[in-house]
Amino acid sequence: MTNPPLISVLIRTLWRESLSLSLASVQAQTYPHIEIVLVGPQTGAWSVFPSTETRMLKPVLTQHTCPRSQAANVALDHASGEYCIFLDDDDWWDPSHLSNLLEALVETLPPGRQDNAHPHKDLWVAHSLTQLERQAPVSLASDQASLGPATPSDIQGGVLDPIRLYCGNSLAIHSVLFPKLLVSERSCRFDESLDLFEDWDFWLQVSQWANFTCVKKATAHYLIHESSGVHSLKAFDNPAAQSIYRKWIPKLPPSDLSSLMGLAWRHDDLLRERDDLASQVQAWCADKAQLTQALQGAQHAKAMLDEVLQSHSWRITSPLRTVSRWLHGARAQKSDVDLVRSSPLSSRYAWLPEWVKSPFRAHLYSILRAQSWLSQHLYPKGYGEHHSLLPAHIQRPLSAEVQSTISHHRFALLCTYSPKGHLSPATLHHLSALHQNGYKVILCAATEGVQEINEAGLEDACAVLVRQNSGFDFAQWAATLTALPELFNAQSLLF
Repeated sequence: MTNPPLISVLIRTLWRESLSLSLASVQAQTYPHIEIVLVGPQTGAWSVFPSTETRMLKPVLTQHTCPRSQAANVALDHASGEYCIFLDDDDWWDPSHLSNLLEALVETLPPGRQDNAHPHKDLWVAHSLTQLERQAPVSLASDQASLGPATPSDIQGGVLDPIRLYCGNSLAIHSVLFPKLLVSERSCRFDESLDLFEDWDFWLQVSQWANFTCVKKATAHYLIHESSGVHSLKAFDNPAAQSIYRKWIPKLPPSDLSSLMGLAWRHDDLLRERDDLASQVQAWCADKAQLTQALQGAQHAKAMLDEVLQSHSWRITSPLRTVSRWLHGARAQKSDVDLVRSSPLSSRYAWLPEWVKSPFRAHLYSILRAQSWLSQHLYPKGYGEHHSLLPAHIQRPLSAEVQSTISHHRFALLCTYSPKGHLSPATLHHLSALHQNGYKVILCAATEGVQEINEAGLEDACAVLVRQNSGFDFAQWAATLTALPELFNAQSLLF
């Protein structure tokens, strides 16, 4: 910046101890061209000055304690800067506060830019966000004088709507940098008849001549306490606010009045939009919960699959799978789930007489029982006893239509673990995938003492069996084939 403008920092004070913190935050500013106009009564004044650079300080001592609005006008009258900003004697700034605001005014916005809707508004005002504080820091030793991370409810301000400014003030007085021309040429002054909300009235005057631009950084810090008297007032419905409304409502231009009425009219629509958004968020949360449950089910299924593939029973039955593939004359097919194996019984051996196929079925069943017994004795002691002897309870039998055409269908024996009778999303997905690929699915659920399982989502299963959890998959297969021996007549079986 070739000729950096002077900024006048206007402080009204009653010489409280907190003034030293406010002055320190001014001295810490990264923007150097600053003067401090300090307005206060003569009594007790000089006790706070030694820690402040005198070249920056322009004290204005009054004979008596001035009301807030009168003290603000005294400060404006003594300001020499091209730009002005107020700072109360219990608030403070981050070091970059003034440089951020001035950059928004001088560098970002080209000179002479106007609001086309309001051509008389040829000036610009910059304001920051404000962080609300409930305790002042001991010092400004760090760049961040806030006492902790801010939550959204602790941040005040945002892009200013001049129409909403008629309803209430969201601008902290020390968050706004404005050109002195608003005072010298546009006659913006503090209304000395107002004891409260004098800054709100001042910003309403400014809004008649200037546009507002927001620097979306919370570099102003506002200490919440009751010394000002405004925090104890009921919003909108209090004498101080009514004074502002009585003054400004009659001055509303017709266009601004129409905009204000439009905001009021949209209130019900906004409430409905809010409720719709809340419903969408609730639905998204429910979907997220379901997806999380499905993910957990898939992870659990993968862990069980890994456990099976590393188990003794899987290694023990490896020769059986090799022989089975050799008998079927087919190469091993890679699959997403290696547990699924095809055993075409009727289609390949349909030409055999029944007296040959019957012993073959019995032999296959004996192999399944033998595998169960063998792994039972090879598995670590205490796993369980007589797994293959536990029968399966038929919860839902095969329909008569399926039984009458059983030799024309391919069947899949899907075993699952359902301790409390509720199937995991991964099992339901597996069931649906088998059904969509043309298989009649026989579901056999291993439970922990539950006699029947919840059939929600089992529309794709043509039969459901329940068995006490004990043994391995081939014990489940043996129990299923014992309960439904007609499956030996199927076109094929998938285990």
